[in-house]
Amino acid sequence: MADRRLTVREIAEEVGVSKDSAHANLREDLNMNRVAAKFVPMLLSPEQKDLRFDVTQDFLDTSNTDPGFLKTVITGDESWVYCKNIVYLIMAE
Repeated sequence: MADRRLTVREIAEEVGVSKDSAHANLREDLNMNRVAAKFVPMLLSPEQKDLRFDVTQDFLDTSNTDPGFLKTVITGDESWVYCKNIVYLIMAE
């Protein structure tokens, strides 16, 4: 799929299946996930898995040596969160 900006409806029409079937095939059979209006692979590469493992191991080691460490960690999903810096806004005026 060279152009990842196709809609599920366009893919369904191109292959001659229902929109629901096309969506199910993309998710279940091809392991694709929709992110920011693009379908991207849900599976991690070996390098990405190694990096996640290393970061997780570092977090675990740090939390074992510093009990307050986890209070400084902010977690989330794939959503972006924007924060207004009031001091910066005042200085910009």
